[in-house]
Amino acid sequence: MIQRTAVYAIIALAIAGLIDTGYLYLMRLTGDNLACSILEGCNVVAASPYSEIYGVPLSLLGIFFYAAVFGIALLFFTRHAVLARKLFYIAAAVGLILSFCFSCIQAFLIGAWCIYCLISAAICTVLAVIAIWMWYTDRLALRKIAT
Repeated sequence: MIQRTAVYAIIALAIAGLIDTGYLYLMRLTGDNLACSILEGCNVVAASPYSEIYGVPLSLLGIFFYAAVFGIALLFFTRHAVLARKLFYIAAAVGLILSFCFSCIQAFLIGAWCIYCLISAAICTVLAVIAIWMWYTDRLALRKIAT
């Protein structure tokens, strides 16, 4: 039952990430400024050369990432739950590592902070915490079976 709740949390976080990165990508397509009332660096970060990789906006890559996490979460409800668990562990680790790297780029190279990027980093951090918790509870369950 608790694992099912974790999967619902993953789905909710993936949807939140899709909304966040979707907004960033939409603003990039339209050329409009980001609504940035909490931190003033959103548009500085979005206009920086670090906002894309080989011409592909990071916001678009974020959409793909969160869509993949959403798809992985749906796999938990099929007979491929073991595969879903492994894919989720990988996705959560990749998301956490990249979020850390992007946060360092904002802090040390750009010198400005984007609230939408920080929201995405927070989502990736929570996804990683859920992954660690799932891994830990799996290990406890295996220990109980072995004894």
